[in-house]
Amino acid sequence: MSKGADETRHIKSIQESDDEIVITFGKSEEYLDESDDAIDVAGYKDKDKDKYREQRPAQKIEIRDADDGQITVEGYAAVFNQETLIGGQWREQIAPGAFRDAVGRDDVTFLINHSGLPLARTRSGTLELSEDNHGLRIRAQLDPSDPDVRAIIPKMKRGDLDKMSFAFVPTRQKWSDEGKIPSRTITEAELHDVSIVTVPAYSGTEIGIRSALESLERHRKAQSRSQAARRLRMKAQQHLSKAKETSHVRD
Repeated sequence: MSKGADETRHIKSIQESDDEIVITFGKSEEYLDESDDAIDVAGYKDKDKDKYREQRPAQKIEIRDADDGQITVEGYAAVFNQETLIGGQWREQIAPGAFRDAVGRDDVTFLINHSGLPLARTRSGTLELSEDNHGLRIRAQLDPSDPDVRAIIPKMKRGDLDKMSFAFVPTRQKWSDEGKIPSRTITEAELHDVSIVTVPAYSGTEIGIRSALESLERHRKAQSRSQAARRLRMKAQQHLSKAKETSHVRD
């Protein structure tokens, strides 16, 4: 049996005799392969993924007046490979390519504090998203005649409103326990909105944060099962070696 196949199997039983050991392998219904992204594919319990949203502060966004009177806001909503501590619970970073599908697929809105009517939107072409080697870049064209825009632009120019945040749902993620606290790498995500916020937060919906913690728990259980299986394999190999040695002595 190859090492790759062996690592994905769960030992169901070990039967010993005087000169041989029979190991029965199978795949547990609850088994998750820790070497595969499948361990952390988000398992939503219903179709309302909006409940699982998480929010993160964005990088500094620039605002400028265009020659045609339009107001443009642009910058990076997320930066790749930049580690952040989330609520003292885990370290987190976003992997390059996490938004590759989202930028051309998701209908993303430009909001205030993640709520209300949109100031711009990808579906209408007033909000543009792109991914490069640095991160997720946004460019929003705001209508200066919009009362909501008129209310916030002076505050943004003065620096009273200078923070941004983006909301997302992680759809693929990886966990690691190598450091003092767990580390989470988001490898794929759905995008919901980019927002001007009064107080940016490393937060999300209650269900979203709980979902992340449940994903971490699944990772730890899978690791525990895999480690137990490896210990059994080592024990079986030791018994098999001893059995072979005994057989040679008898011969």
